[in-house]
Amino acid sequence: NEVNTAFAVVGADLQITDSSGTLSVPLASIGSDDQTITDLSYDDTTNILTITLEDGNTSTVSLAELSETVVAGTGAVTVTDDGNGNYTVNSTDPDESVTNEVNTA
Repeated sequence: NEVNTAFAVVGADLQITDSSGTLSVPLASIGSDDQTITDLSYDDTTNILTITLEDGNTSTVSLAELSETVVAGTGAVTVTDDGNGNYTVNSTDPDESVTNEVNTA
């Protein structure tokens, strides 16, 4: 039933003081999980990003929310991607409706 009276980081140690005195814990001994990514891959079929760490563990992230689908429709529509996420849509019949066409001959 001790009451802690002080917490402090002194140098590289955490010091906790209570009525029994001061306890010191080296923060370096806690360690970290500082790892290097050894492989990063993206599956454009499933929209899954896979990250592999140096210890062999992998983690996956779904990027499905960031995916977009372009549907060209049934008329003479072309969609051009410039490779930077910009799309140009062209159509020879802007409304794509066959019921309002004008016959000229």
